[in-house]
Amino acid sequence: MRAPYHYPCYPSFWHTSSTSRLCTQSKKWRLVLHSFPNDTRQTVGFHLFSRFSIGPTENKELHSQDSNQPATTMRAFYPLVLASQVAVVLVLILAGYWTGHYLGGFAWDGSAKEFNLHPLLMILGLVFFYGDAILMFRIFRKENKTVVKVIHMLMQSIAIICGIIALKAVFRFHNKAGIPNMYTLHSWVGLPVFVLFCLQYIGGFVSFFFPKLNETRRAAVLPYHKFFGVTLLGLVCVTALTGINNKLFFAMPGGEGKDKYSSLPSQAYVGNFLGLAIVIYAVFVGFLVTFDEYKREQEAPNPEKLPLTTAEMKQFQTMDPADPSAGEEAK
Repeated sequence: MRAPYHYPCYPSFWHTSSTSRLCTQSKKWRLVLHSFPNDTRQTVGFHLFSRFSIGPTENKELHSQDSNQPATTMRAFYPLVLASQVAVVLVLILAGYWTGHYLGGFAWDGSAKEFNLHPLLMILGLVFFYGDAILMFRIFRKENKTVVKVIHMLMQSIAIICGIIALKAVFRFHNKAGIPNMYTLHSWVGLPVFVLFCLQYIGGFVSFFFPKLNETRRAAVLPYHKFFGVTLLGLVCVTALTGINNKLFFAMPGGEGKDKYSSLPSQAYVGNFLGLAIVIYAVFVGFLVTFDEYKREQEAPNPEKLPLTTAEMKQFQTMDPADPSAGEEAK
């Protein structure tokens, strides 16, 4: 009569004293340990580690050894996230106050009030929604990755919508007022950055959401997606700073009873602090998404999706554990 199938211990803990003691306490376990080649031990052990029961002392010991993120390092994570959100809320308050109060409010009639939608929506979409979309994979480090992907994608979709409306507003205003388009450095940098942002969105959607590349290709594409995502956020912030600076000069030219930018009226302070807040927010986001200790925790493979049977496992299932030569044949 064939012996029932047994499973070896999880390979990453193979040499710990407590697990070794459990795994070698009987001839049957010794046969299991020595009958599998190393690659088979990895497959079998990883598959059913969750079904292998160990005591609370050993479990605690193993978890402490497997900790990848020291508590002292993670202690600063949520304060940094909070600081980034305080910075971006300040950005939104200053942007709304500047465009709504100093620049005269909003309209959709081709007037200067329509232009005011451009800085507000660009900051709302490509600074706030885009920056926080990147942070989702850090803030929800332990949540289901598919859910986080959906949130990430939806926030970037809102960013694109805001950007399209903002571009429409500025071109309508320029055309109606007879102002040339695309002559400033801000426009030369800004439009290509928005196009690149849209391409990044499409590439990410196709690669990771639908129709979705296979696992090998996703792993190859992911580093580039991350790099260009953070790089584009930096370019977005640079573009925002040049745009704010342009508008401050245009809004405060001096002469004829008008404020002059160089004299630092109150509007200049609001605009300058807006730019500083954007820089601070970008620094926080950049640090949080590039610091290795804050990377998202890897999800453990679902044991039910791993193969239960390999050629080596079949050999073992047909062995008689009482026969020492069986282990030698399986090697």
